[in-house]
Amino acid sequence: MSESILAGYISQDELAAQLNKRRRTLQEWDRRHIGPPITRVGGTPYYQVDAVREWLQTRSAAQSEALTVT
Repeated sequence: MSESILAGYISQDELAAQLNKRRRTLQEWDRRHIGPPITRVGGTPYYQVDAVREWLQTRSAAQSEALTVT
């Protein structure tokens, strides 16, 4: 059996659940261009897991820098 074409991607609902956020929050992040990158298939948003991990690491690093700047 071949691997799913969406292997490595998760839905907006799945990401919202993992981040403990509402789907509406992810939609707002997308609108404001501050959330993880999105791939749309027929208008349905999907998130590449590796890209979400990078986005989280970038946010973590930025927050650490903000805390050390005085």
